[in-house]
Amino acid sequence: GRFFPLGIKYIDEDYHQMIPWAWSVNGTTSVVGSVVAILLAINLGFNLTILIGLIAYLFTLGLILKKK
Repeated sequence: GRFFPLGIKYIDEDYHQMIPWAWSVNGTTSVVGSVVAILLAINLGFNLTILIGLIAYLFTLGLILKKK
């Protein structure tokens, strides 16, 4: 997606030294998020899992727009 490159852009403006940390958080959450998505889909169903993911992305978008 678009959120990680946008996040890196905003971090670079004010906190350039935090870029390696952002990459490590992105890698970790990618792995953990995949496992959590599978567990949610098994236990709650595919549609609810998609809805939870959508809410997470909207929350992230809200944080990015708040920064502007």
